[in-house]
Amino acid sequence: MKTPRLNHLILAGLCLLPGLVPSAPAATTNVAYGGAFTFRPAVVTIQQGDTVIWTDAGTIHNHTVTGPASDPLCGGALVTSCSWTFTNAGSFAYKCNTHGATFGMTGLVVVASAPVPVVPALLTNMTVLSNGQAQFQVLSTALHTNQVQASANLALSNWITISTVFPATNSFIVTDSNAPGFELRFYRVVQP
Repeated sequence: MKTPRLNHLILAGLCLLPGLVPSAPAATTNVAYGGAFTFRPAVVTIQQGDTVIWTDAGTIHNHTVTGPASDPLCGGALVTSCSWTFTNAGSFAYKCNTHGATFGMTGLVVVASAPVPVVPALLTNMTVLSNGQAQFQVLSTALHTNQVQASANLALSNWITISTVFPATNSFIVTDSNAPGFELRFYRVVQP
């Protein structure tokens, strides 16, 4: 027996729900040190959740990768390889305890904040108020610009912005004071 087409559409829709799509895997950045008394590269920029791997490329192996007390990175011991996963945004300076002050063997990891995923807006709870104005709720991403637009004709590209909202929460109410009572009007939200 064939499965009804509706079931396939529901399943396809569920697969596209925000939060169910796997996120991009964390990246790994390699930094070499030793030999020339430098970290190469000396400055790296990564995203929250990424890992930096330091590897001693020299032959003497008398270096450390030491961060601040709050993020010790590889600690103060001599190491030939170590790694650290950065969970917080910010700038993290580090040095070799053996050669940092004398030879300037220092480095910096700049961790950028993870971008906030933008959830496509959903318009819901449409009502016509007693004065003929249209009112509806928009479910969207907090702290992201939403341009609410209206048009009397879907076939034409004459959408006008009726409201620009930067909501503090994931929902907000829109009242279209220009909507004449019961005239056909379409709404959409553009998230630049």
